[in-house]
Amino acid sequence: MKRKWVIVSILVLVSVFAYIGFFITGTDRVGKGSGDTPKESLRNPSNTNIVVTVEPPDTVYRIYPESSRLILGSGDAIVRIILFADFSDEKTLEAVRIFRDIILQNNDISLYLYSFPVYKNELAIPLSNLFILSINGGKKNEFIQFVVNSKTIDKPTALDFAEKNGIDSKLVFEKYGEGDLAKLPALGDMNLGVNFGVNVPPVFFVNGVRFDKFGTKEEISGIIETHLKKAGTLLRAGIKKGDVYNELVKNGKDVAYSLKIKDRTDNPDAAQKKSDNIYEEDLRFVPLKGPRYAPVTIVLFADYECPYTKRFYTALNTVVKKYEKEVRLFVKHYPLSSHKRSDNVAKLLASALVQKKFWVLFDKIMEEPDFADEERIFEIASALGIDTEQLRQMKDSEKIQKYTENDKEKGSELGIRVLPTVYINGVKYEGVISASILEKIIENEKKLAEKLISEGVDEKDLYDNIVSRNKLKNFLDKGIKKPYIEKIK
Repeated sequence: MKRKWVIVSILVLVSVFAYIGFFITGTDRVGKGSGDTPKESLRNPSNTNIVVTVEPPDTVYRIYPESSRLILGSGDAIVRIILFADFSDEKTLEAVRIFRDIILQNNDISLYLYSFPVYKNELAIPLSNLFILSINGGKKNEFIQFVVNSKTIDKPTALDFAEKNGIDSKLVFEKYGEGDLAKLPALGDMNLGVNFGVNVPPVFFVNGVRFDKFGTKEEISGIIETHLKKAGTLLRAGIKKGDVYNELVKNGKDVAYSLKIKDRTDNPDAAQKKSDNIYEEDLRFVPLKGPRYAPVTIVLFADYECPYTKRFYTALNTVVKKYEKEVRLFVKHYPLSSHKRSDNVAKLLASALVQKKFWVLFDKIMEEPDFADEERIFEIASALGIDTEQLRQMKDSEKIQKYTENDKEKGSELGIRVLPTVYINGVKYEGVISASILEKIIENEKKLAEKLISEGVDEKDLYDNIVSRNKLKNFLDKGIKKPYIEKIK
């Protein structure tokens, strides 16, 4: 089951946004439809100048629903709603019911349905499969009635529906390997959603305008009423009923994000895209600064002999202090092969971790203007009240050796070649990043976290959900690659 959710994670956050298919992973996650203004964000700012601009609220998108996805109303309705749904989510099921109730009272409204399974729920992909198989098997109406009558859907209920409607349950609950992800029935739906800025369902479009927050029935009715009036104006101007929607969206945007990339002339090769830029790991046994659970998780791979790592940490530590209740920082040791002395520092820091003195020693070492050799570290440790004799005894122990080697192996698996490298909610950033850019990234990640919390995600599950989302958005960059995932037992 863990393997299955690894695969689900990799997929649903498929990103056609950035690098047109990659960039949404580390760029702005502003709440469209909530009054936010367009923002800019940088990825790998030390190596490239990359600017991603998010389209403002009320942007009209040129999104044309397929007739096969029409589930309520008529194909010539002047107000067309496109709903991206995760059927394992109660709010999605409620959204379908609300739209059904509204549309039954007005023939000028129609609803189209697409699948966008993103929740870390074992039924997200199976229920998505069930929906697509129902559409393809001529059981669309039966599926919608099934959804309308269900406050939640569990596995026995899904199996019962499949059996009654002649749908192969093996296809519904099919297990996908890493090379089979392109076979997911809902892949096309998810690509479409990501292209137009869909993040956490239920997300819906009304005549091309995206709404990320699903409110009460009264609020939704108000939105629809506004668009009915606008569409009615075109009717009165002589536009045929069936042409109103096309007229409203014909000048809309084709994608939710615009991307401009300019390689730095001194390092053009570093601007190459990577699809393996998502990091996930059980972080329970990694040195932690900050709250146990937080909206933003930062993992720093550090080389203590690298002046750029030290310079970056000055900015990073300043930002972490500013967001002390909202950011947690983890550190991993990753000395370059040419920096032999740095490896020794990593062992001493790992030994200090045993005395619960890692961070006080780490911060002092990073504040040193020059490289702190072993003698200097012992001076610092003594001044901090650390048992230096214990440090000496443990430094070369098998336990410490294994600990630091594990960190280096993880860095190698990730293909880290530029230091410093930092992962913010799983997304990779290379090189020295300024405090202002870090703050911008953190603010964007906080918005996503707040949205997930409002959707009912527990703070303990926040990191897994965000990383899963970012992995899925990264899916289309250069095809499917095995993600970096390590769970410490």
